[in-house]
Amino acid sequence: MQASFSGTWKLSVDASALPFAPPRAVEVVIAADDQSISMTETSIAADGTPETVRLSARFDDQYYPVIGSRHLDRFAIRRVDTHTLHSRATRAGRLVSTASLVLAPDGNRLTEEVETTLADGARTRATLVFDRAR
Repeated sequence: MQASFSGTWKLSVDASALPFAPPRAVEVVIAADDQSISMTETSIAADGTPETVRLSARFDDQYYPVIGSRHLDRFAIRRVDTHTLHSRATRAGRLVSTASLVLAPDGNRLTEEVETTLADGARTRATLVFDRAR
C-alpha cells in the first residue's frame, strides 16, 4: 500500500544536496493509494519565481501529463516496494530526469535522489530531502 507517501511534505534545504541555487520554498502534497499517485508541488525558486506543478499517474511506468512545469511535460512512475518509488520525466519527448523516492521507515522523511538535465544540457545529481509537515 502506498498510503504512507500521502501527506504534505516540505523541502529541508539544509538536509538536501543541491547542485544549483536552493529554492526559497517547496511544498509537495501527495495522495497515493495502491494503484496511483497525485502530487501538487508549490515552489518558489531562488530568484523568486513561483511555480505550481500538478500530476496524477498510475504505478504502471507509463507516461502521464504534467501540468504547470517549465521543465517537464510527461511523468511515469512505478512502485518498487512499500517504501520506494522510481520515476522518469520527459520534456518534448526527451528524458530529462530519473528519480528514486524513498520513504524513511518511520514515515516522516522522504528522500528523492534525482539525476536531471540542466538548462545548459549538463547532467547532474541532486538529493532532495522532505520532512512530513502533516
